[in-house]
Amino acid sequence: MSSEYRPDLTAFTIREKSRSIPVAVMRKNSYYKSRHPFEVYTGPRLDELVGYVQPTGAWSAARVQLGELEYREAFFIRNDKRFLTQPGLGTLRGRPVGLSRLTEQPMVRSLSGSAGLAGLLFGTHIRFQSRQSAGFELKYSARPKERFSVRIHDQRVNRLLVFSCVADLLGLSIAPHRLVVDAANLFRRA
Repeated sequence: MSSEYRPDLTAFTIREKSRSIPVAVMRKNSYYKSRHPFEVYTGPRLDELVGYVQPTGAWSAARVQLGELEYREAFFIRNDKRFLTQPGLGTLRGRPVGLSRLTEQPMVRSLSGSAGLAGLLFGTHIRFQSRQSAGFELKYSARPKERFSVRIHDQRVNRLLVFSCVADLLGLSIAPHRLVVDAANLFRRA
């Protein structure tokens, strides 16, 4: 997933690893921190609406809820908790993997001066799984250019719910190129 930010547009272009042609686009015609949902489009011209995504869950194009994402911020030395619920797969718990087990701890984040600074420097890697599902992995890197990557381990996982996890992580991370959009948005409000 590659990103594009403007004060009036936030968009993610989704590609399969082995192909350069986009398979989907997730966008909203507003500032990335706005409460408006992302719209997800697929098809040959990326113009077929398949659903809506927010950091709390995903809905079909007919606005039927597909599942929920719950984020619980932890304190001191425990990692934050993410729970993704999709019917038939149980509750997939998101756990940090590798170095992210350290950088996702609230104490490390508070010492680094920002909730997302450790993630900016080292990236984030989270594995979602349950007893009923091998789930998926989500990786985030802001260097040299912001990029999300996903590895699906269970094909039953709804991709819109994966995108919901991306939207959640977007709100909790920092990236240098988003600072320009943040500044522009401040001047638009004034």
